[in-house]
This record gives sequence, structure tokens and C-alpha cells, in this order.
Amino acid sequence: MSNPSILSSLYVKPINAKEYGVFSSSQIHRNSTIEFCAWIPISQKTQLLLKNHDQVLDGRLFVNPDGIRKEREIGEKLAELDLQERLDRGLITTDQFKAIVYDVVNPTKFLHINSHAILLGFGSIYRRSATPNINWDYDVEKKLYKFYTVQDIDPDEELTYFLN
Repeated sequence: MSNPSILSSLYVKPINAKEYGVFSSSQIHRNSTIEFCAWIPISQKTQLLLKNHDQVLDGRLFVNPDGIRKEREIGEKLAELDLQERLDRGLITTDQFKAIVYDVVNPTKFLHINSHAILLGFGSIYRRSATPNINWDYDVEKKLYKFYTVQDIDPDEELTYFLN
């Protein structure tokens, strides 16, 4: 696994009384890597708590592809069982249906899947924009989030992304 890193020309400054933005002191060319972010895993359970109690932090969460893959595997397993059709055809009872779903999904384990992440470094400081100049993806091998430019960035221009 590679180490987290941040381009040395990046800096943070206030945008207004409540927000900060990330800027560059020098020009950055298109397709340049600007940061590899380490991250803190956030479980489904924690995400639900944040959604109800901390809108600011909830809005800074990033999808964790490893966790989403686990959720997708559970969904695929349920789809393979074709439970609704079996229930409709009378091949299983409602209680059997519920028991199978509970066994496959296992809410206790499901709530502990790390489906989201809080990014360290500048990862959680970059702001969103309808006209972004950076993008991100998750490097599965390195287990880091990678931010890169999608256009040339001028000195003192804010770096923004579109949450995808």
C-alpha cells in the first residue's frame, strides 16, 4: 500500500464564516494527481446516526467501494433466491420468507459494513461544484482515495469536485 500524499502547492483558506476551500499556489496541469487520501471507515450504523444528527459531517462522507461491493453481494444473493416469486407461488410462507431474508441480510452484520469513509488530508475539505476541476476515484490496490485534475488549474483557483 502506498502512503497518503498531498501536492505541496495546495493550501486551505476560508471561503466564508463556515467553510474552507482548497487552492493551489501554482498552476497544475490537467490529469495531475493532487492527493492520495487515507480514510476512516464509516459503517452503515454510523452513517445513519450522522444522517440524523450531523448534516455537515454526513455531507462529507465518500462512498467506500469495498463496502458497497459487500452490500451488492448480499443483494445478489437475495436476488438469486427469487424469494418474492417463491412466496407468490406459495412455495414458502411469509414467516419463511422473513427468516430467509433475515438470515441472508443479517441486519447486525449489515449495519457494520463500512460502506462510507471520512477522508483525511484535504479530501474532506474540497468543496463540491456544478463545474468541478478535479475528480476522485478509489484505488483498490493502494486502498487510498485519489484526487486528480480534470482541467488545468490556475494559481489561487479553488479545487472543487462533483460528488459522483
